[in-house]
Amino acid sequence: MRQNSFFNKYVKILSLTFFIIVLCLTTDFSGYAQQLKYGSLTINSNPPSAKVFLDNQYKGVTPLNLKDVPVGQYSIKLVLPGYEEWNSTIAVLPILNVKITADLVPQAKPTFGSIAVNSNPQGARVYLDNAYKGPTPVNLTDIPVGKHMIKLVLPDYQEWNSEVTVIASQTARIFVTLEYQRVYGSISANSNPPGADIYLDDNYEGLTPLDLTQIPVGSHTIRIVLPGYREWVSQIEVSTRLL
Repeated sequence: MRQNSFFNKYVKILSLTFFIIVLCLTTDFSGYAQQLKYGSLTINSNPPSAKVFLDNQYKGVTPLNLKDVPVGQYSIKLVLPGYEEWNSTIAVLPILNVKITADLVPQAKPTFGSIAVNSNPQGARVYLDNAYKGPTPVNLTDIPVGKHMIKLVLPDYQEWNSEVTVIASQTARIFVTLEYQRVYGSISANSNPPGADIYLDDNYEGLTPLDLTQIPVGSHTIRIVLPGYREWVSQIEVSTRLL
């Protein structure tokens, strides 16, 4: 009886072992092994609608669910206009869902712009808020946003003044056609004794003492005549003066 009991137990153990072996041989574990090769990502941002790049490859916009992502380490980048670029490194784990939430930081507002100044004719001196900046054409950079006074000065031309508004990260373009103006000087004529006749380039002008204005710049002949006295003649140079 004991031998039969032992034999029966042996047969049961052998049968169970055989059943387990058959079960293992007939069960497909390849699916589980395949699942261990992938994970998933859930990506959110505040604010949403940021572009998502995984290893520099565009994947979509937040909120975003990425499935069947191969296990491993990745660089992730979120880009949204008006906000600082967000970068990080993540590890995708087998089967698990890795959740990422990025709080995006607003970009600092730019506080500078630029001004491009040109004129016809060129070579005019450019002053910005009364500070000389150079001759035209000239590009003025790193100018604080807001209103500024600009002035162009060129000999023989009328001075040009205007207000310009500088906008952040933009270039204000100014082109000025300068207006030509005649250039004059003056002559102050006197004599001792006074009352002498004055001739300028043989044209009678009056009696001394006399101030002659709006005299074209350049060389002129002046003659002073008084009866009883020797005639006085001289060649004079009238210098520039803008009127």
